[in-house]
Amino acid sequence: MVGMSIVSMLPFGKPKFDEMRVRFFRKFVGKRGVVAAGLGGFIHGVGMAICASCPGVLYIQLGTGTPNAVLTLCGALSGALLYGMVEPTVVRLSKPGAVAPSNTLDQFLGTPYFVAALPIAAMLATCVFALELFQPWGSDLTQPNSAVASALELRAWPPYLSGMLAGSVQGVLVLTLGDTIGSSTSYAAMASLVLVTEKMERLSPYLRSYKRSPAAWAQVLFCVSSVLGGFLSASFSGALGTVPGVSGLAAYLGGAIMVFGARTASGCTSGHGLSGSGILFLLSFVVLPAMYLGGVLTAAVLSAAQG
Repeated sequence: MVGMSIVSMLPFGKPKFDEMRVRFFRKFVGKRGVVAAGLGGFIHGVGMAICASCPGVLYIQLGTGTPNAVLTLCGALSGALLYGMVEPTVVRLSKPGAVAPSNTLDQFLGTPYFVAALPIAAMLATCVFALELFQPWGSDLTQPNSAVASALELRAWPPYLSGMLAGSVQGVLVLTLGDTIGSSTSYAAMASLVLVTEKMERLSPYLRSYKRSPAAWAQVLFCVSSVLGGFLSASFSGALGTVPGVSGLAAYLGGAIMVFGARTASGCTSGHGLSGSGILFLLSFVVLPAMYLGGVLTAAVLSAAQG
């Protein structure tokens, strides 16, 4: 939010920022309401808990050699394909009855974006600081970082540093492409390649719209590049292939459920968690709690089943 606030205040950045938000809203206005956001987020969380991944992290798992990550990818593509087939039905059943008067928190409050965003960013930073005092992030590592390792050789970086780096990427994307971070759209774009004839394309106008979309394929390039980033990071730190994965069945089914839910909500942990909440999009604040609820409940059920 800090990076977005800076961009929104810059004379050359504000037009890009406003254009990005209008483009972001077009995916939802008149198409997605609270029902689709909440249900899609819940389904997405269920899938993530089953396959131990999310649409963005999956690409990194492919690069780091996580077992059965390829099966999760196959499931994710299947979920995108399935959603493409039933999308008209999903939209018809969940389409909002009226257009909301405000799309974002700052619009609702009637303030400039940065006036609403910066206090929220400060509160979140305070929460991170407090959590670090009570539960240092290093205590979660199964294998501690070496005291003599260089930055590239560390098995893990501080989460707050990684978060700030991810946030800075948002500002760069807004200024250069007028877009934000996302990942679940990439699966719809890749799934659209099965529509090899015009007759097949008529089966799913939804997937067809992504087949020739430069923005969708730019996201594919962005996400696939993270496979290389994951590989390099794991190679330098000696963690390549050392992270345990889930079973093949859980990987495939979880991947399919995860992306089906993400497409229902029109966004995932990246699109809603990083970008939607980052621009204070109100529906993203519906998706996120639903996502965590689905994940927590599913994890509890799986843990109880395993004894």
